[in-house]
Order: sequence, then C-alpha cells, then structure tokens
Amino acid sequence: MNRVIHISVLGLLNTLYVLFSLLGYLTFGSGTVDNILKAYDNNDKYCLIGQVCIAAVMAFKFPLIALPFRDLFNDVALPEWFQLHIQGNKKRKSLWVATEMGIFCVVVVSVVIQFDDLGKLLGILGATVGTMLSFVLPGMFGIRCSTSQTETILSGLMVLFGVVSGVAGFVACFVA
Repeated sequence: MNRVIHISVLGLLNTLYVLFSLLGYLTFGSGTVDNILKAYDNNDKYCLIGQVCIAAVMAFKFPLIALPFRDLFNDVALPEWFQLHIQGNKKRKSLWVATEMGIFCVVVVSVVIQFDDLGKLLGILGATVGTMLSFVLPGMFGIRCSTSQTETILSGLMVLFGVVSGVAGFVACFVA
C-alpha cells in the first residue's frame, strides 16, 4: 500500500510540475523567469494571492525542515555523554532544544536578510540543507549504525556524494 501511495504522489507531483512549467513557458516564452510570479503585474490581486500562498508555504515548511534536521544532527553530531546528560532532565532538554532552535532561527534569518533574489536563496537552501538532509546526515547515521565494512563504505560514499553535490550546487548558485 505504501508503495502505491509513494508512486501516486510522485506521479501527481511530477505531472503538476511539468504542467505548471509548460503553462509558464507557453505564457511568457523565452521571457520565462525562475519565479513565475515575478513575470506578472505586481498590482494583480491574483498574483498577490499567489505570493501570499507561497509565503505561507515557506513559513509552514520551516518546522518540517528544522525539526528533522535538529534531531538528525543531534543523533549524529552530539557525543553520547552529552545526549545522555540532556535526556536525564526534562527541564535541561527543553532548555537545550530552545537554545538550539534559537541559534538555528538566528542563522536562517541572518542568511535570508542577505538576499534579494528568492531563486538564489532557494538554490542555496537546496544545495546545503537539501543535500545535508538527503545524503550527508543519513550517511553519517549509516556509518554510526553499520554492522559491516561494506555498509560503512557505502555510507561514507553517500556522505562524500552529498558533500560534493552540496559544494557544487552552492558554487553554481553564485556562478550562474
């Protein structure tokens, strides 16, 4: 059942992405920009609704990125003695989570303020956080949990691929 759901969702999403890309290109031709909402008149109320919806999606997406990133980072990067120290006291754990998320939010806001171009910012986000969540942290987790040398090597290759892809994507954001 899960396989059917995953395939259906991927098929639906790919169809929607292709459809909207095609409609954007058919509407604006070679003048199509990276953010389709930039191509419309700023005084158009429907465009404003679209921009508000995208802003809401970005705001609601932040916890979906931040919380798994924090949990995976803690599992992989923090020493076991520190994890046990935090787990031992509920108040201490709450303070640590609040501090950690506060630092993460300050870093994110500091980076966001530096950019005027949403496309470049999303490219950097995908190149850094996307590869970190997709390849680097799971690979590090795999290294930590591996039971054989083959698993360790494959997990290490996954980390290496994530780092190389992240650096290449990050550089491409500034070169292009």
